[in-house]
Amino acid sequence: MQRPLTEEEADDVVYFARSGDLEEFSAFLTSLATELSVPSSTIVQEAKDPYSGSTALHMACANGHVEIVNYLLSLVDSFTPAAIAFVNMQNESGNTALHWACLNGLQEIVTRLCDAGADPFIKNSAGQDSIFQAENNEKLDVVDYMLERYSDAFEGELIDESGE
Repeated sequence: MQRPLTEEEADDVVYFARSGDLEEFSAFLTSLATELSVPSSTIVQEAKDPYSGSTALHMACANGHVEIVNYLLSLVDSFTPAAIAFVNMQNESGNTALHWACLNGLQEIVTRLCDAGADPFIKNSAGQDSIFQAENNEKLDVVDYMLERYSDAFEGELIDESGE
């Protein structure tokens, strides 16, 4: 990038993702990428809210904007180190986009993030992973999905109520 994003530009990227208007968001991002002579993926990977450290992906996931989530994930090459780092980026509270999607019970977004390499075992500043967020907020469909999807990680750890 020829110059770093300004605070206002970063804030706008995050704002447009939070608003949920894909057409407006993609037009803004394309325009900014042209102005800065960089790919849109570079911008979304670097843009963070200056106070919370949340990214456009955090905001789209928190607000249930599936189209924006899909758009953001399409901008980064799947399963490259940069893409995995983007998907698992933590904000100032240590939350990832997956934490927020699980907390809100947004099954479609949870699935999409997991398919993109989100790590459900990353703990936030309170020591809680995304599965805990879903369970603590009674998003039982998401809990069931996560436990089934990552059953290999839990093998030998789960004990039924009879103690066996």
